Amino acid sequence: MTAATKDAPTNATGFEGVKFDLRPVPTKKIHLGKYSLRDVDRNSEDYQRLRDAIAGTNGPLLPIVVREIDDPENKGKVAFGLIDGLQRFSCCQDLGFTEIPARVIEMDDAEIASAQIIANRSRIETKPVEYTKQLHRMLNANPTLTLEELADQLHCSVKWLRDRLSLANLHTKIGPLVDEGAITLANAFALAKLKPTEEQLQFVDQAQTEGIQEFSGHVQAKIKALREAARSGRDPNRANDFVPVPHMRTVREIKAQYEAPTLAGLICDKLGADTPEAGFKAALAWILSMDPDTVEVLRQRDADRKKAASEEKKKRDEEKLRKRATEAREAAEKAGISLSDAAAPATDDEEEDDDES
Repeated sequence: MTAATKDAPTNATGFEGVKFDLRPVPTKKIHLGKYSLRDVDRNSEDYQRLRDAIAGTNGPLLPIVVREIDDPENKGKVAFGLIDGLQRFSCCQDLGFTEIPARVIEMDDAEIASAQIIANRSRIETKPVEYTKQLHRMLNANPTLTLEELADQLHCSVKWLRDRLSLANLHTKIGPLVDEGAITLANAFALAKLKPTEEQLQFVDQAQTEGIQEFSGHVQAKIKALREAARSGRDPNRANDFVPVPHMRTVREIKAQYEAPTLAGLICDKLGADTPEAGFKAALAWILSMDPDTVEVLRQRDADRKKAASEEKKKRDEEKLRKRATEAREAAEKAGISLSDAAAPATDDEEEDDDES
């Protein structure tokens, strides 16, 4: 903290001159401006979840922000222009609320657009793993609370709740990547199904680069291989063998070949497609990324990834050994022991003395 200057008031709050006027405002008296930062999508899952949450708490927990304006429907009367909180206001309208808590401030037209951007940019989003920790705290605080009851309490589906809770199964090194957005939530949910968590580390790179369809297929193949290895008593490390997973190509790729089928002959030759049925199957194989050339590319990519992971592990192990050796040398020097003397082979006389003893 910096010391207060001679001229600065010691009781300054930082909010001098700001008008705090928090009150319930009739929803029918609130009017939307000409422009809003984003539209309302009443069919979106996020909107419906927000509406259900507001219904469950009998109103929004955070007030909207409005300004006083001349009522366009009743001259001489006061109405309110919405500045921030369009989604919350729309939910309250849909739920039939007659009033909504609002902070009334003074602001001209030129300031509203920048205020909307500032309000949205200044919000600190709760990170996915933080949600998960809070959910587990709620369950631990009430051991008799079922997932169905908690889902009703939070106005969410049981599936949404299960997915969020599953993030606690992630390796400690993976959670931060999810919070940073490097790994999508969909891929994180898929990865959380893989146990033990050390196995998850093999898929970190894929989780950051592959789409959910391809990635979840690889994770499921890994889980299946581990189960089969456990049942047959085989080495689980053999479950690391590459297994091609069907996944759709992008619409752009498919459309390009539809308009100019440059790969048709090549794929049919590779698969020996000499009948209409075989040709159709060959086309589907390419669409699902299961044609020989694509599988070989994916196999090589998998091999390169495993090689890089193995080299990285080797470097980490060597660094650990160096660190332990350094710590042992420093501890010996501190105790006044010379490692070279301690490691020196015994002389013939010393060996004879040992025999006599």
